[in-house]
Amino acid sequence: MTHVAIVDAKLLAGIISQLQQPGHTTVALTDSASLNAWLSEHEAAVLLLGQLERRKAAIPTATRVRRKTDAHWSINPVRLELVTPGGKVITLSHNECRILCAAARAKKQLVDRKVLIEAMGQNFLHYDERRLEALISRLRRKLSACVSDGFPVKGVKGQGYLFGVKLLEVER
Repeated sequence: MTHVAIVDAKLLAGIISQLQQPGHTTVALTDSASLNAWLSEHEAAVLLLGQLERRKAAIPTATRVRRKTDAHWSINPVRLELVTPGGKVITLSHNECRILCAAARAKKQLVDRKVLIEAMGQNFLHYDERRLEALISRLRRKLSACVSDGFPVKGVKGQGYLFGVKLLEVER
C-alpha cells in the first residue's frame, strides 16, 4: 500500500479527496507530533509539505523538479540542496549550504566576510580567510558547471560577497 502524508492540510484541503485512490491511504496531518506518530507507523512513499507551490513531493525513486515559473533559487538546508529556477537540484556541502543560507538572509545585499565565517560556525578572529575564498571559488565552479546561465557571486575586496540572484531558504 502507498502512503501519502499531507502536512498543513488547510492549504491543501481541496485536493485531499482527489488523492483518495483504491489501495492508497490519504491522511491529513496538522502538526509535527501527528506527522512523527504517523511516520513511525508507516513508510511514506510520498510526503507533501506546506505550501504546494513552494515544495514538491519528496519521492525517493524519482527526480524532483520545480516549476519553471519560479524566479528564485531555493536552498534546502535539511537536504543540503540548491534548486535552480529551472528545477535542477544541486547537492551542496555543509559549508556551501551555510554560506548560501547567509546570502539568502542578506536578500541580495553585501554579505560581510565575518557573517559568512560565523555562518559556518567558525570564529572570525581565528579563521584563515583564504579558506573562505577557496570555498567560494569551489562553489562558483560547481554552480557554473551545473547551470549554463551562471550564478553570479561578486567579491568586494576586504568586505565580503554579493550574490546576484534571489535566494530563498525553504522552511525546515
